[in-house]
Amino acid sequence: MKQSSTLLRKIASLGFASALVTGLLAGVTTTPALAANTAKMVVKANIKQTTTGLNMRSGAATSYKIITVLKKGEKVTVKSTSGTWSKVVSGKHTGWVSSKYLKPVAPSAPSPGPTASKTNLTFTAAGVTSKFHVFPVTAAKGILFYLDGDGQWAFDNASSSYALGGSNGIVEQARKRGYMTVAVRTPDRQGTPTWWEDGAKNSAYFDALRNELGKQYPGAKENWLTGYSGGAQFLTQSYLPQHPEAMLAGGGAVMMGGGGTPELKVKGFTKAQRDAFTMHWYTGAADTAANSDENYDALGEAKAGKAWYAKAGFRTASSYPKGVDHDLSGRFGSAIGTALDR
Repeated sequence: MKQSSTLLRKIASLGFASALVTGLLAGVTTTPALAANTAKMVVKANIKQTTTGLNMRSGAATSYKIITVLKKGEKVTVKSTSGTWSKVVSGKHTGWVSSKYLKPVAPSAPSPGPTASKTNLTFTAAGVTSKFHVFPVTAAKGILFYLDGDGQWAFDNASSSYALGGSNGIVEQARKRGYMTVAVRTPDRQGTPTWWEDGAKNSAYFDALRNELGKQYPGAKENWLTGYSGGAQFLTQSYLPQHPEAMLAGGGAVMMGGGGTPELKVKGFTKAQRDAFTMHWYTGAADTAANSDENYDALGEAKAGKAWYAKAGFRTASSYPKGVDHDLSGRFGSAIGTALDR
């Protein structure tokens, strides 16, 4: 309210000043000669640009002496006009030029500001419905998709520095490299929400969303597919074997906390797909069945998945940091950033 009341006071002040000036002017006597000159002189202070090399003269006619010659494209400030002549200022010079050789200067395009996030958007495909978040960047060169682990905690807490949020989170690390981030919630609604269960239906849903976003953001050519735990398993076991065409746009996949061998039928990978796509695994060296309440051997799955895709002809890379188990809190962004930098 403080800013609003201040603005109102300024407006009231300006209105009073305007009325006062009008009243004072009403009492001024103007001679016919002065009135005629005033009619000829139109005050119009703006910026224009010369369309050719142009003589600046000491008066509004070609009979006046030349003060200087303005270059084509030079910007000048127009102070007033008289007939077909304009009084302009250019640097230290003030004089008259022919108005027909001036044109308006197009306003500079505003610098693109930060783009707004769009969260919990709804998408329906393959008979199921789910939600997704979009974290756009200006002139994105690609889309980085993130698929969360079982329970979808990182998706439901997108601002947390655990995975997506924060200066070292996935969104910020992708943004620094020119990629927008799209986090997708699994459409699974039976028990604990997961990506890896019912892989065929989830693959159809995710591929439809990926294609739709590709149409909405045609400039974001590359596809980066990233997943954690169940999301990682889904990518290597179900989605990529069923939808290898997603690889053609270039980019890669980053599997964190897993990423095993295909479980659905592999449609086959062309040389163009293999050449355009890289595969990266990041799983802690302590992320084993012995350290899992569910007997999940993420390290074993990651190593088996990497070996399978390497044999299939893909360029692969891996990192298995010592002392790290299935909790990758605060590590997601740096792991993905390393893959994007390769």
